Amino acid sequence: MALVGLVRVSTKQQATSQQHAALGPICVKVFEKKVSGKLDVDAHPGLREAIECMRDGNTLRAWTGRAGPPA
Repeated sequence: MALVGLVRVSTKQQATSQQHAALGPICVKVFEKKVSGKLDVDAHPGLREAIECMRDGNTLRAWTGRAGPPA
């Protein structure tokens, strides 16, 4: 079982470094999504790549950075 990370922000101006720092050490791979959440999944390259990376037994951990570090 592996943990796959998804760093997300809704604008290209928002920083993702804190999220990468939190998820990087605990995830086998971390993807990044910098687009509005109102779009279809196909319009979210980072989310689509994370989903394609998933294997049976893996867990996807997304973190917006607003609620503190991931548990």
